[in-house]
Amino acid sequence: ISRDGFSLITIELHWGTDCDMALVESRELIDICYQSLPSGCNKPIVRKDNGLADTISLTIIPTDNDMLFASHITETEIKPRLQRLEGSGSVKIYGGEEEEISVIVENNKLIANGLTLEDIASSISMANVEYPAGTITEKDKDFMIKTCGLFDSLEDIKKLPISYSHNIIPLENIASVFSSIKEKETFFLYNGKPAIRIGINKKNEANPIT
Repeated sequence: ISRDGFSLITIELHWGTDCDMALVESRELIDICYQSLPSGCNKPIVRKDNGLADTISLTIIPTDNDMLFASHITETEIKPRLQRLEGSGSVKIYGGEEEEISVIVENNKLIANGLTLEDIASSISMANVEYPAGTITEKDKDFMIKTCGLFDSLEDIKKLPISYSHNIIPLENIASVFSSIKEKETFFLYNGKPAIRIGINKKNEANPIT
């Protein structure tokens, strides 16, 4: 592949070839022919592809067009099971949607109550936590115990008490709290419609066919 100021040569090897030896031989060939390249060319760099390209791509298409729920199932159910397959390396998800809770604070109410954005952020963070609380042993089983202090709903966030000047005010009195879609970092289209792509690449020693 050649473009303005850039050239790329991809060498494909037969299955079972010693990649490290091929890498050494390629560098030796470059050392021999480098001087005959046009002036101004930088010395070519040889790198081994460690399986960064996806071995298999899967497309998830929600039949009910609920991309948010499809993304949740893909992240929590499908991806973990694919990661447990023998020979499976990294599993990446492209596209989809992720829910985000937005808290839009009204500046005039913030100032009137002597609060700052840091006060609001700190109150939300401190109220939305889980802590390990030890273990319980029963016969040959150990049960891990944790305190559940995460928000269960939007109403929990709206009713969050905010302390100011020895008084308490619910968060919804000074801010709008609503569910929204998180800004996308990746997107994927299938036949022109939004979908989810799962990219799976194998471990270095795994057979891609298997």
